[in-house]
Amino acid sequence: LLNVLNGLISLLNISNRKTRHIGSERNSVLRYTQGYLWRVLCRIFYHGLAALYTNNSPAVEQLQNLIGIEPERTFLIPNILDTDYFRAQAETKPANDTVFSILVPARVCEQKNQAILIPVAAKLLKTGYRIRFVLAGNPEQAYASKLKQQIVAAYLEDSFAWIGQQENT
Repeated sequence: LLNVLNGLISLLNISNRKTRHIGSERNSVLRYTQGYLWRVLCRIFYHGLAALYTNNSPAVEQLQNLIGIEPERTFLIPNILDTDYFRAQAETKPANDTVFSILVPARVCEQKNQAILIPVAAKLLKTGYRIRFVLAGNPEQAYASKLKQQIVAAYLEDSFAWIGQQENT
């Protein structure tokens, strides 16, 4: 909604070429563009923005295809994680064989990219750590099915637990 208002301000201020309004899009494009009214609002008002940034590829596609924002005004800035910062030292070994459970509270979908956890689990197992990623979120069927197949293919069934959507926790 903030981007819609920002776009409206830009449209009203179109005569001032020095003003550049830029939006940051994360969730509304993916969640609400199924509704006709929301798509119309976005088509009208997002076009007032000089550019839109997002942190995931599906949102870029939605911005360009469903809402009709030109590719040259849509920018992908992926989440950046410095994996070297988290790398364990070679001499570090687990103190015991405790299974570490890591809660992943997010919808199980392509946008959240839980598939990235598969190589992490494999690497940790090779270095002697026993971990279990607990996926606590509403699964989107097609993505969850594909993810389960990848987990089975990597022989990592023990490294993942599926508890689905949780309410009142």
